[in-house]
Amino acid sequence: MKHPMKLKALALSMILTSTSAIAGEAGEIEYEIEFKNNQFAPTELVVPADRKFELEVENEGSEEIVLSIAELGIEIAVPAGAEREAYLGPLEPGDYEFEDSLNSSRKGILRVQ
Repeated sequence: MKHPMKLKALALSMILTSTSAIAGEAGEIEYEIEFKNNQFAPTELVVPADRKFELEVENEGSEEIVLSIAELGIEIAVPAGAEREAYLGPLEPGDYEFEDSLNSSRKGILRVQ
C-alpha cells in the first residue's frame, strides 16, 4: 500500500462517523438530579417534550431517598452514596412536581416543554 496513513485516517473517520450516526439515531438525552445538603439540585429541571431521555439521580446524602413523580407514577429509590438511572418519556408538556417520598419537604419541578 502506498498511503497507509491515509487509509488509517479514512478508516478512523468511517468508525467515528458510524458511531456518531448510531448515537444520533438513539437520540438519547441525559439529565441529572443530585441530592446533597438535604435538597435536590437543580430544584427545577427542564426537559424537552415528546422525547425519551435518561434521568440520573445521584444521592450524595447519608440516607436513602425515593425520588417520586406521583403524577407520572414514577419512583426511583437511591441508597445513600449511590446513583440510579431511569428512562422517561416521551412526556406531554407541563410541570410535574417531584419529591423525596420519604421526606415530602424535599421538592422540585420537572418542567417539560
